[in-house]
Amino acid sequence: MNHDANGEGPPIRLVLANPGRTGAHWEHTVDQLERMTTTSDRLRAVTGIGLSTEENTRAVRELTRRGIPVVGTSITADSLANGQQGSPGGLKPFPGLARTAPTNTDEARALASFANVAADKAVLVYDDPGDPYTLTLQASFEKLLTGSRYQPWPFTPLTDRTKEGTTANDFRQIRELVCDTAPGVNTILFAGRHTQLRQFINALGKRGCMQRAFTILTGDDASYLTGDKKLDAEALKSSISVRYSALAHPDAWLRNPPKTGGSAADAQDLNELLSAARANKEAKSDKPSPIGTIDLEDGQLIIAYDAMRLTVEGIREATPSGQSAPTLADVGDEWTLIKGSSGRVNGASGWICLDNYGNPYDKAVPIVELTSDRHARFVEIAWPTGKPPKEDCLPPS
Repeated sequence: MNHDANGEGPPIRLVLANPGRTGAHWEHTVDQLERMTTTSDRLRAVTGIGLSTEENTRAVRELTRRGIPVVGTSITADSLANGQQGSPGGLKPFPGLARTAPTNTDEARALASFANVAADKAVLVYDDPGDPYTLTLQASFEKLLTGSRYQPWPFTPLTDRTKEGTTANDFRQIRELVCDTAPGVNTILFAGRHTQLRQFINALGKRGCMQRAFTILTGDDASYLTGDKKLDAEALKSSISVRYSALAHPDAWLRNPPKTGGSAADAQDLNELLSAARANKEAKSDKPSPIGTIDLEDGQLIIAYDAMRLTVEGIREATPSGQSAPTLADVGDEWTLIKGSSGRVNGASGWICLDNYGNPYDKAVPIVELTSDRHARFVEIAWPTGKPPKEDCLPPS
C-alpha cells in the first residue's frame, strides 16, 4: 500500500493481533488495541474481522463502543451490521463499522436471482439454535420459501461448529426426509456452517433416492470445503450439486465481465502484487519463498486484501492536509463517503460502494460450484438487486 502510494500519506503500518482461533481472547486483544490508539503506534482502525461468531460480535461491539473504527472482511451476518431494521441497539449498534462483504440477506437475494428459487420446489435445512451467520442466513432463506409445502428441518450442532458432534445422525434422518418429498422438489437451502454442510453432503451421497437430483444452495462459509479432506468426493458425483454465494473468486472477472461493478484490471492488481512479493522474497534468499503456493479459490485472501484497501482509503481520506494522522472519529465518519464514481474502492472482489451504514451496496456475489475434486468452480456473478450497479455507484434512498 505504501510503495504504490505515489507519495500519498500517511504511510500505513500493519500490526497483527490474535484473539485466538475461536476469538476467545477478544477482551484482552481489544484492551491492547485501545491502548495503541493513545501511544506512538497511532492505531486508527482494525481490520480482519472474519467469521460471524458471538465472540467476534462482542469484539466489534466493544471496539466500536470505544470509538475505534472497524472494517470487516468476511463477516456476512445481518446481525453484525448497521442499518438493519429491528436490530438491538438501533440502526447503528456498531458505530464506525464498515464491511467489504454483503450481508446474508444480500447474498440470499443474489442466490435467488441466479437460481430462480421456487418455494414449492425447495426445502430448508437449518442450524438450531444457530449462530449469527446461520441465523441470518436462515431468516433470508425463509423469506424465499414463503408458501413452501414443507416445514424446515433442523439439526443441532455443538457450540463449536468446527467439531462434528452427533449431527451426522441428524443428517442420516434428514436425507430420508429429502427422499420423501414430492418429485418436483429439487432444491435444498442449507443454513449451516461448513463442517455440518460436509456431513450433510456425505449423508446425501448415500440416500435411498439416488435417481433424484438435488441442488444445495448455501452461503459463503461453504468456501472452506475446498480444503476439507473429509468431504466424500463420490457424494458430489451422485447427482448432488453444491452452489454457494462466495465472497470473491479469482475467475469472476476473467470471462465476459459486466461493464460495471468491478473489472479484470482491478482483480489483476492483486495478482501482480502477489507475484512481486514472491519474486522479491526469492531474490533475497536461497530458500523458497515463505509465501508458498497461493490459492485464491476460497476468496478469503481476496476479500481481506480489499478490506485492507478500504481501511487505507479511509485513513488517508480522513487525514487533514498538513497533518500526520487523522482522528479515530474522522476515520469512522469517512465510511459514508466511500461511494460514487471517484469515491468508491475498486476492489479485486468488485466495487466497494458503502451506504450510510457502512454496508457495500449491490456488491458482486460470485456464484461458485463445489466440484468433486474439491475445487470451487466459478459459475457466474450475481447481484443483490438483480443487476450490476450503475457507473455512479450511488446507493438509492
